[in-house]
Amino acid sequence: MPLRSLSHITLILWIVLPGTLAAQAPDYRSFDNIVPGSTATVVNCFVQDNDGMIWIGSGRGLYAYDGYQTLPFFTPGKKTETRLYCGTMISDKILCIGGDNGMYFFDTQKDTYLPSDVHFPTDVRALLTIGETLWIGSLKGLFLYNLQTATLQRVAEQQLPHRAVYALARSGDDLYVGTYNGLCRHRIGSDRFENIPLPVEAGRSNRFVNSLLTDTLRHRLWIGSEGGLFLYNLQQETPQQTRLFEDNSIKSMTLDQAGDLVLGTDNGLYILNPETASIRHVVHDSRSDRSLINNIIWGVSTDHDGNVWLGTDNGISLAPGGSTTRYTPISDITGIGDGNQFYTIFRDSKGILWLGGNNGLIRTSGSSDEDSTTCLWYRMSDRQHPLSHNRVRDIYEDHDHNLWVATDGSISRYDYDRQRLSAIPSSTVRAHATPTGLTNSPKTQPVGSGSPPTWAVSSSWTSRFC
Repeated sequence: MPLRSLSHITLILWIVLPGTLAAQAPDYRSFDNIVPGSTATVVNCFVQDNDGMIWIGSGRGLYAYDGYQTLPFFTPGKKTETRLYCGTMISDKILCIGGDNGMYFFDTQKDTYLPSDVHFPTDVRALLTIGETLWIGSLKGLFLYNLQTATLQRVAEQQLPHRAVYALARSGDDLYVGTYNGLCRHRIGSDRFENIPLPVEAGRSNRFVNSLLTDTLRHRLWIGSEGGLFLYNLQQETPQQTRLFEDNSIKSMTLDQAGDLVLGTDNGLYILNPETASIRHVVHDSRSDRSLINNIIWGVSTDHDGNVWLGTDNGISLAPGGSTTRYTPISDITGIGDGNQFYTIFRDSKGILWLGGNNGLIRTSGSSDEDSTTCLWYRMSDRQHPLSHNRVRDIYEDHDHNLWVATDGSISRYDYDRQRLSAIPSSTVRAHATPTGLTNSPKTQPVGSGSPPTWAVSSSWTSRFC
């Protein structure tokens, strides 16, 4: 992946963690955006094979992403050029994918589709492998395919809340089936299907279950629907509406490395901490090319390395996980689209992060959850937060915890109480001869002598503050 320069308005924050690095969830503020092809912008699902390759189900067909580029695996004008909605690995090398034209088996090592004499249903929306049985959810009903005998069996429609099946999930010996009008549970190995009643809000004639996710850590089944999010207690066998996402269409769900619930909706990305009920809402920002690529999110998935993949109406947004490096657009910190090419970054003893460059000085906490309204930007043109010159050369804190800022206009001391910079008057500076060997580069820089007073060095003189 090519490195981006600071002139592209991207701030690189290095987070150093003591001891062993714990699992790091994505930051969800900066994404790597990928578009599979000019005619395949809609992305619905992701599957990772044992070699780490990411297989992508798009609105046009199957793609693979090898970390550098997307590669198409369909033939234009043939049945493999179809909208795909779901996929699963049924062996170390065989990928099963489902979409509008039915279901296909693909050899990921030979890059070829496998022939089949079985007439699979069309409009496949969900796939789940349990032992030697592949469960197939489609708009035509629920089917079982035996991987050993290559035989297909259909579940009687009267056993389901609705014929159209959109989601499948497993917990222990139970299979959960989400349909256009409700949820049901099937005890694997039996012939019994049991409806699970979900409350239907006023004004809705049905309870459309879009997505299901088993949460083994919390013993819950998360239920994404048109109009809200439900949780089903797997131990008490009771459903409950969360009331956190009313009037949202929950299209897909995954758990990230921190255990937070990541939800793809028609209204952007949501990250829910189930313990604290705190919610983050992430939407597209046209000012940044590293923002969420589109607000309509069809599929979300967490890979083996903790990266979270988001399939949208306009390509893929990848939220890198498990890294100690976070990429943050300046606009996320300041709340405005102005840029700044940084020359110096300094964190003072109070924990404040200072960013100095060719467009002034920025004061920020550097925290991922900071509100941009608490950020201060010091510039020549700002009457409330003035600066002697927009080009900041260096930042220094002395032994008395005074903060000094060197610009092309002066040296200033920061007043934390007033939140203002005060330029040092020339009457307080005594000039001294410069030792030989100083470079001729134009530079004004506060430096520490180890004890007061504080010294400043330029290309042609040395000064002491009295």
